[in-house]
Amino acid sequence: MSRTSDIAEVRSIIEKYIQGSGTGDAELLRSIFHKDAVMMGAMGDDSMEGTPEPFFKMVDDAPPLLDSGADYLAEIVDIQVFGKAAIATLSEEGFFGMGFVDSFHLLNTDGEWKITSKVFNRD
Repeated sequence: MSRTSDIAEVRSIIEKYIQGSGTGDAELLRSIFHKDAVMMGAMGDDSMEGTPEPFFKMVDDAPPLLDSGADYLAEIVDIQVFGKAAIATLSEEGFFGMGFVDSFHLLNTDGEWKITSKVFNRD
């Protein structure tokens, strides 16, 4: 694969993340994360460390953002591909009333890109 097509595939994964977050589709979100993915981040003075399962549950349990009239906005800020590894940065506003900057690490195994880790900071 070329770097250009790899960037497009990574962009597609992050766009699925945005779609799943906005529509409340936890199964879509699960499908783009590696089975052993980790998620860590800062929520003000508190931190979260572990798997993405609490995030999936929150998205699954809450009313879909896009159906609630929330002003959920997300923009892919950067994508870098290094062979079979990639980093993507996403800026989010209006995610259940909060803003985030997310950094994703992705790995291409068996021809498929998956998110292996997400590190975030709540604004």
